[in-house]
Amino acid sequence: MKMNQINSVCVYSASSTKIDAVYFQAADTLGYLLAEHRIRLINGAGSIGLMRSVADAVLKNGGEVTGVIPRFMVEQNWHHTGLTELIEVESMHERKRKMADLSDGIIALPGGCGTLEELLEIITWKQLGLYLNPIVILNINGFFDPLLEMLEKAIDENFMRRQHGDIWKVAQTPEEAVQLLYETPVWDISIRKFAAICDTLSSRSADTLSLFRQDQISPAKADTDSLQLTDLRAVQEVDSGFEGTPISYSPRTDDAIALTLLACFFLSSIALARGKRFLSQQVKDFVLHRERTSIFDSSTAADVRYLLVLVLQTCVLSGITFLNYFHDTSPTLMNQVSPLLLLGIYVGFCLAYFLLKWLIYMFLGWTFFDKNKTNIWLESYSALIYYVGFALFPFVLFLVYFDLSLTNLVIIGSIILIFTKILMFYKWIKLFFHQFSGLFLLILYFCALEIVPCLLLYQGMIQMNNILLIKF
Repeated sequence: MKMNQINSVCVYSASSTKIDAVYFQAADTLGYLLAEHRIRLINGAGSIGLMRSVADAVLKNGGEVTGVIPRFMVEQNWHHTGLTELIEVESMHERKRKMADLSDGIIALPGGCGTLEELLEIITWKQLGLYLNPIVILNINGFFDPLLEMLEKAIDENFMRRQHGDIWKVAQTPEEAVQLLYETPVWDISIRKFAAICDTLSSRSADTLSLFRQDQISPAKADTDSLQLTDLRAVQEVDSGFEGTPISYSPRTDDAIALTLLACFFLSSIALARGKRFLSQQVKDFVLHRERTSIFDSSTAADVRYLLVLVLQTCVLSGITFLNYFHDTSPTLMNQVSPLLLLGIYVGFCLAYFLLKWLIYMFLGWTFFDKNKTNIWLESYSALIYYVGFALFPFVLFLVYFDLSLTNLVIIGSIILIFTKILMFYKWIKLFFHQFSGLFLLILYFCALEIVPCLLLYQGMIQMNNILLIKF
């Protein structure tokens, strides 16, 4: 059986607190399972009831939660303040639309009018082909039995077609609900044709049946009506099949990403093979500091080319890392903007970041320090950049092809970044620190040139993502 790719699930649930403990237990279990399966929770950002219980369970177990809530509820302080992401909208309808757009499936927990209204509306959307993903009713303690009986009665009395009973699935436990998300086939957009044909067919069938009951049909007219009915049924049989939808974008299935990583491997291999002496000398000079002329003064044009290739590799690998990060945190962005365009933008940001810092180092070094020490520092800075690329390569491979979680991505990425900054600080002290009284100024100088630019780089990418979302 083909399994669905489920990255995020919208959970409808109650905000009431005076309910049986069995419902809270089910909510906690569901939250744990979502976190375990690395499924992002999408909900209404409520701060009480089952809505909060599910969110807290997801967050407690290392998962992520995106809450969508109207602005007037935020003004009343009804929102959960500890979510991974909070999206404010203008109206209740926009809230439901946004939650559906962000989700790869729906799970309905027991609830009141709001929960029932959300459930019935998403069922209607799926009936009309406006929502195609699985809808699972988690029938804890038989709560939904009356509603399910009502829906069955509507089918029995021809208010709904029998095929519409496949719109939703019913689970008795949270474990079964999560399993149904993966196993329930995703509908195809052609269901919209099916919905239109059903309406036509229902009216024709009713008219034909009425005429037969009155014994007022001539043989010729009966043949004509029967032929039309047969044609409609034939069309119905064709259009009622569901082909599924393409798997959502993932970097590990992107051929361009694979080719880019392969190119990085070959280029770095060539650089290491042909520029081994130059590169190893830079490592020794970085660790064993001594007064000397910069290695740039004695390097060949080929050595400089190898250095530039490795610096570019670091920028490309950093861009792929950011692409994976925003793929997990902003799935809507990936659906609206070309991943290759995003990768190019992220690589450009990283390249501009390193180049700008190079120019700042050069200006400040030649202004406040001697030229020789500045050249040695720029050399050390370059060495760190391309050796970070060597560290990033296996990290990116694991990130792309072994589906590292967002938490592991942030942890490992932070370790690499912090270790790099420590090495830079070490080189700063070796080159420019001469007396203890200047340590405080050195720390301020280091923070201004190392910590703040990293934060500006991240915020710049966030703003660029927002611009792209608006434009596309």
